[in-house]
Amino acid sequence: MKFELRTYQKIDIERWVRNNYRGGWYWDPGLGKTFTAAVVARRLLKKGRTGKIFIGGPEVAMSTWYDFLTRVAGIPEEMIFNHSNPKHEKRGYANEPVIMCNFEKLPPPPDKKRKTHKVVMHVDENGMLKGGELVAVRNNRKIRVFPEDIDTWFLDECHLLKEHDSNAFKFFSRYVKKEHKLLMLSGTPFPNRHVSCYGQLTLMEPGIVGRNISAFRRDYCRLINAQYETYSVRKDAVPVLESKINRLCCFKTVEEHLDIPPLTFGELRYHPSLEQKGFIQAILAKRTVVDVDGRAITVKAPSILHTMGQQVLSGYVDMRITPQFSEFEKAHISMEFGDGPKVDILLQHLEVLAGRKVIIWVNFTETSDRLKQRLLEAGYKVDRFAADDKKNFMDRIDAFVNGDVQILISHPKIIGISVNHFISIRYMIWYEMTWDWAVYEQAVTRIYRGGQTAPTFCWHMIGHELEKRQMESLQQKEDVHNRLSSLDLTNVRDDF
Repeated sequence: MKFELRTYQKIDIERWVRNNYRGGWYWDPGLGKTFTAAVVARRLLKKGRTGKIFIGGPEVAMSTWYDFLTRVAGIPEEMIFNHSNPKHEKRGYANEPVIMCNFEKLPPPPDKKRKTHKVVMHVDENGMLKGGELVAVRNNRKIRVFPEDIDTWFLDECHLLKEHDSNAFKFFSRYVKKEHKLLMLSGTPFPNRHVSCYGQLTLMEPGIVGRNISAFRRDYCRLINAQYETYSVRKDAVPVLESKINRLCCFKTVEEHLDIPPLTFGELRYHPSLEQKGFIQAILAKRTVVDVDGRAITVKAPSILHTMGQQVLSGYVDMRITPQFSEFEKAHISMEFGDGPKVDILLQHLEVLAGRKVIIWVNFTETSDRLKQRLLEAGYKVDRFAADDKKNFMDRIDAFVNGDVQILISHPKIIGISVNHFISIRYMIWYEMTWDWAVYEQAVTRIYRGGQTAPTFCWHMIGHELEKRQMESLQQKEDVHNRLSSLDLTNVRDDF
């Protein structure tokens, strides 16, 4: 099979080379970032311009990378070591020139042992739930051997590196040197407006936006909330920051370069019950809720308030409140509401779609469990992905795309990123919205991307002011991406 680079792909390769092999390709999903980067990897190896290449990204992206490196770029399998492959991990690293590893398996700093947390619930002598707490659990998963002679880095879905205190950002800050080649890839680079750019720009050119996060915040940002340390870029600093972004990054939009059928957005209106609206009004106005023991719990964090509101609209509340968000001791809140208003409108719309395959996005495992059961009772063939249920991942994806499964329910972070198998799917519904623009955009572009041959449709379930606010917030964040995508970039040429 013969693969050819498009003009815009060649132009951005040349610009990256001219910029001393450093920068970012921030193209809309579906424009072929992985394909193009795989071709670049082959050329670097063939011309002897690299010693070893490290490819990092989320776990779900590693299979796509492996396929493009071997099938498209023609790199022999014996030249690739994949830490995400149990067989490779078992035999150990054997001096392969291409090393692949997902962000979750990166080792912690030498002086820090990696820990994760789990929720441990407590019950009294009568078996009644008393509350819960977060308990640290040691996690020893890491790269067994890390070569010291890597000089080329491809970091996929690099918007995941936006947190300056994340393990992945600290890892790459430690190992990626100024003289190394670095290519960062993402379709949604700055999901929370410009303030998300620090980690990515710092890796591309250390010191470009300050020698550390404190300097970046001092020179470019204003403080929004001291308690939760949230910042936004000052208006007067935006042009300065965008000029730096312009120098290092290339933006491309799908509509600009591919002729694909349109994507249509719509709303599915439902009417929450009076009980649901009353509860949401209480937590927004009084910022209090009542747990199962009848005690008033004051919730301070806006994010928790909105999350709780979303759960109410889905028919339940099931939250664990920690001291960070409560004036009282740790407590477990569990309340039930009817999910009829939302589900009834969803069922009516699915009936109109007449058996067509649909992806439904949800935020909570409880929602996916309940929704799956309601749809099965209505006679639909349904599968659902949740944090605790991802076995036989690709087989189940294939059963939905090519088999008899009609509806796939999932959190957008599970199948909404780097899964490129949904080009034949035309419909999706946001049963529960997200505040994260990167999560939203990545999920939508699973069906609206290069290779799609039919019009696509995306509906949002809207029944309360909370969901309207989410849509407005997503639009504001999208406007920043569109502005950056329309910057006048000066393309230069060089032999590669």
